[in-house]
Amino acid sequence: MLDATGLGAAVLADRFPTIDAELRRRGIDWSRHPVPVTPAAHYLMGGIATDIDGRTSVPGLWAVGETARTGVHGANRLASNSLLEGAVFGARAAESLTSSAAPSFRWPEASPPHRRDGGRDRPGATSAAPTDPSFSRSALQRLMWNQLGLIRTEHGMRDAVTQLHAWTAPSPTSPTAHEDANLLAVGRALASAALSRTDSLGAHSLLSPALMGAA
Repeated sequence: MLDATGLGAAVLADRFPTIDAELRRRGIDWSRHPVPVTPAAHYLMGGIATDIDGRTSVPGLWAVGETARTGVHGANRLASNSLLEGAVFGARAAESLTSSAAPSFRWPEASPPHRRDGGRDRPGATSAAPTDPSFSRSALQRLMWNQLGLIRTEHGMRDAVTQLHAWTAPSPTSPTAHEDANLLAVGRALASAALSRTDSLGAHSLLSPALMGAA
């Protein structure tokens, strides 16, 4: 709960007019009552390694913003460093692009991630998670929130990998369908990368079986 009652209605309305208006629209008077809060995605630290001009190791591919790993954040985002990602690296990438000719390139087919025991994660191989082939954005969001959110477990990540590879996105015939297909692809990449990391680091917080038993 967020308790801002000590600030008073006038201060809240003056300092936080947008939040104040939205809460009042929802029937919440935060000058008198605490406000329920929940974690939410604020910034995505990407994993595509680039140089200082946003250029990747793939010919003709540049990455800028939340998709890029430039090194300015470390293992977790530092306040205001996101401005560097968008403004500085964005400008440098644009300058680099204008002086570079992008060669033709065909993306290879992505394969399921390797298991830690040497095998591969595939539907039904290592998890009892359901493999419903139907796909929806809301189902993807629930899966990613539950299994790849703030606290992660190896079992949960394996379930997520299995489900993500069982799903098939609809043919991208509209902007929304394109977004759904991209979200599924990003979800698969994120889950596979998370599963390959065996310890906690930065924003990747892994709950060990020992801690789960103690809880």
